[in-house]
Amino acid sequence: MLRTHDSLLILVLYVDDLLITGNSTSAIATVKRALHDRFLIMDMGPLHLFLGLEISQDATGIKLSQAKYAYDLLERFRMTDYKLAPTSFLSGVCLEDGGDTPLVDNTLY
Repeated sequence: MLRTHDSLLILVLYVDDLLITGNSTSAIATVKRALHDRFLIMDMGPLHLFLGLEISQDATGIKLSQAKYAYDLLERFRMTDYKLAPTSFLSGVCLEDGGDTPLVDNTLY
């Protein structure tokens, strides 16, 4: 990470995957040129996938997901044909009131 009074530049390296980001396009371009002069690198353009994270950007912001990772897990365990089922769990509900008897049968979940 390089921080100056008016810019922030972040470089993330994992084995042979490199991510360069920041708030200064000129600083990013300078680093990319310097790396290109010394190493054989390929600019893959805007970020879409990095270490299993799917990244999409638009005017509203940046969205991260791991849908492909989740689907790959379902494939690995042969669960891609399973049907979706809504959960009966309600947000904010306590499963116990502190007494001896649970409010719901938590073995169902």
